[in-house]
Amino acid sequence: MPWPSPSSRQTRSAPQNRQPRFVEHRRWNRTGRTVVLGVLALCLAGLTGTMAAESAVPAVENFLRHVKGLTSIPGGKVWLCGAEHTLRNCLASLGDARRELTLQQRALDQGIQQNAQRWETNRQTIAALKAALSKTTTDAPERKSIQQQIQLLESQAVEPDQLAALSDVRARLIRFTNARQTLALKLLAIQRSVPQMQADYRRLAADLEVLAALRTLGEGHRLGPLESYLADLRRLEDYERLVFTPWLPIYIQSGQMRFGAILNEQTPITFSWHADDGSTVLTEAMLEAAGVEIPADATAVPLPMGRNRTLTARPMTVPTLRFGQVVLRDVPVHVLGPEGEDVGARIGPAAFADYDVQEERARLRLTIRERAK
Repeated sequence: MPWPSPSSRQTRSAPQNRQPRFVEHRRWNRTGRTVVLGVLALCLAGLTGTMAAESAVPAVENFLRHVKGLTSIPGGKVWLCGAEHTLRNCLASLGDARRELTLQQRALDQGIQQNAQRWETNRQTIAALKAALSKTTTDAPERKSIQQQIQLLESQAVEPDQLAALSDVRARLIRFTNARQTLALKLLAIQRSVPQMQADYRRLAADLEVLAALRTLGEGHRLGPLESYLADLRRLEDYERLVFTPWLPIYIQSGQMRFGAILNEQTPITFSWHADDGSTVLTEAMLEAAGVEIPADATAVPLPMGRNRTLTARPMTVPTLRFGQVVLRDVPVHVLGPEGEDVGARIGPAAFADYDVQEERARLRLTIRERAK
């Protein structure tokens, strides 16, 4: 079945596991730090001349970057903490992330509508042709023609509930899921960055080494923030409405419904849905990527994984699992070791005891709404 392309140019989805993080900095060795602190002490004591101060500038800048974790805009005099650096990068890339998401969603909506229209048009004709085929003998000359007509009509559209299982539709849904996750992760990183930035600047403003370094660099050098971000932050609701929705895109792979989630508000994962319930399952690699430690006292237990297969898993609780706008907190899970990486993440109705979960395969969606109390 032809499926509309979102663009004539080829697009590339952002890697699913890539996410915004605070900038990490290398540690200086003890000797390098001692030298710089010595220069700062001399500057504070007023014992260096103009030439000495100028020669100290590169060392002081490196000290601020590599020891204190600060960055500056090229040619600028404002020194930014890691949280503000992350905040600026995420804000600057929101537009591109939204355009990619909108592009993918528009193509999906168009494909769903076109398939539904063709299916409604063709299904009665297909039913009539199949009825005619059942009445013809196996050697009837018109039998082959009828079969060809049925195949042609079925290739143009499928029953809407089966749409998510088509390979080309599945590929598009994976790209759409990745685009949603990319934008969601940027928004979550911004949420973390704002309070972190405020705390960092309070700490840095009381750091005598930082203050001495800024004085050494000369007039105008100061700590951030570079600007007020209030106007940018007020506009975030427009982006949040696109990804923090009560529904998730779904696709069918190997007969299982799959959809995206975010572990610990920072790591994208893909769940397989198991309607027969059972434990929520994650892997050690997923927890490591999300910065969640497995308790040392978590005892391994046997966990049946279908016919003739039992794996060992360690029960624990993870802080959060996000599904669009729905955030499950303190979620009991079983964590599989390396031998269970092929199983991946699994979840079922038990995890959503307080929610109504509804499959909408014709719309390629899973809807999760809080149950009325």
